[in-house]
Amino acid sequence: MSKETERIEKLKEQIQDIIDSEKKVEPEEDGHVIIVDRKYAYDDVDDGTKVLDTLTDIEEIVEEKEEEKKEEEVPEEPKEEEIKEENPHKKKRKMIIIVSVVLFVLLLIVFLFILFWPKDKTKEVVEREETLTSKEQKEILEDYGKELEKVISNYFEKQKVLLEYEDAHKLVKFDYEVKCKEHEIYKDGKVYLNDCKINQKKTKHSYGEKQEIIEDKDAIHVYVHKTTKKTVLKEPSDIEEYEDYPFHIDGKYQDLTLLSEQDGNYVFYYDENYHVQMKDFKKDEKVFSYIEYTSVLPLKNNGVFDLNYIGINQNGKWAIYNINTSQRITQHIYDSVGESLREGTTGPKLYMETVEAGKLAVMEEGKLG
Repeated sequence: MSKETERIEKLKEQIQDIIDSEKKVEPEEDGHVIIVDRKYAYDDVDDGTKVLDTLTDIEEIVEEKEEEKKEEEVPEEPKEEEIKEENPHKKKRKMIIIVSVVLFVLLLIVFLFILFWPKDKTKEVVEREETLTSKEQKEILEDYGKELEKVISNYFEKQKVLLEYEDAHKLVKFDYEVKCKEHEIYKDGKVYLNDCKINQKKTKHSYGEKQEIIEDKDAIHVYVHKTTKKTVLKEPSDIEEYEDYPFHIDGKYQDLTLLSEQDGNYVFYYDENYHVQMKDFKKDEKVFSYIEYTSVLPLKNNGVFDLNYIGINQNGKWAIYNINTSQRITQHIYDSVGESLREGTTGPKLYMETVEAGKLAVMEEGKLG
């Protein structure tokens, strides 16, 4: 029972007690019943008007209160606005459920995709190299090193440039993936390789022999432009545009000269005995090094050096050689060579002048020709 109901019941009891104690009925006078109340007095009148006493009025009030209470206790029907307010929440719950289901399905698809997707090439490579024996690894590295040296040699022959390891590696066509962290490429075209991986797995084997590299602060440099192929002895300001070729000359030298200032390979100079020597600065090698000779003399035609022929003095006798083919054109039979023979000279010659294109003055046993 609610507090309101208890209060009403208690009020009714109190009122009833008051009415019972204070209300009294007077004897009849002149045919009328007189009801005397502390506050009110009512009587039956002849005109038939219904007379109510205080108790009747209170009971009606109590009944009205009870009716009001019942109306309050009856739940009201939800209004249309409240129904509308509930709908968004239901819609949100529904959306959460739908999204959860979709995500679950997507995750399931990804899992199945990964589970049943065929092995990629990387895994195939790993499996392949795991089957390589130590002997096979050594043979593979040997073959790779030889291919690398072949690429370097061919490139140098055509371009006159010694490749770096990374550039040479890109040009090698090989069945296995080979890469080395330690590598040296020497001027003779030989390669040293160490700390290598075959198909991404490290191998203990190495290739070639490591040569001792000595830094020579007195090295001479020739610079060749990467685009124009112009060759200079003096270090250019835009040196990044040039290939740098350091080489060495044993002992003292003077009058260092380029045989060609356009895509040349050779320099010549006086050594400490005033003999003329010539070197291939790109290879850092003396020309015709397989011949034991005293000196050489380049040919000059109308102020331009001949790039094809050179005079070589062996045992006091001169002969003419082809620079490019290393072929000997004449025998070592001439005492002197050069256009200035008729006039006589003072001091050694750095080069010899031709009489005209294709013709050179020579002296043999005191005779000119």
